[in-house]
Amino acid sequence: MSLQEEFLKELQFDKRYSSNTIVAYKKDLAQFVQYMNELVGDFEFKEVDRKQIRSWVVFLMNSGVKPISINRKLATLKSFYKFLMKYGQVEESPAKLVTVPKIRRKLPVFVQEENLNNLLDFDMFGKITKGPEIRL
Repeated sequence: MSLQEEFLKELQFDKRYSSNTIVAYKKDLAQFVQYMNELVGDFEFKEVDRKQIRSWVVFLMNSGVKPISINRKLATLKSFYKFLMKYGQVEESPAKLVTVPKIRRKLPVFVQEENLNNLLDFDMFGKITKGPEIRL
């Protein structure tokens, strides 16, 4: 059984990740392996360095992959290297110091006061009757 398969089995049975997460991690690892095979040919995970992982991130960004997806792919790789460290396959994770791309956040949309007043004046919610007056 390959290291990748052992990693996915641990996620499935020990950590009880969802099947969708397992599929996503498997796909992410396969994409990284394919990239590395095209970059350097046959490789071992213990030979990978931070620059190669960073070049993969740049490749993904240039390919139009969204930053949130790149962040998940990096999280997959970081988890995989933690797994490799746990079982003595590598001494240190080259993915540890790779920075993730910033995710753009949408600014909140505010309702203009005039539009809010129009909405409330429109009587969309039915008539509000006055309740009994309470005196203290």
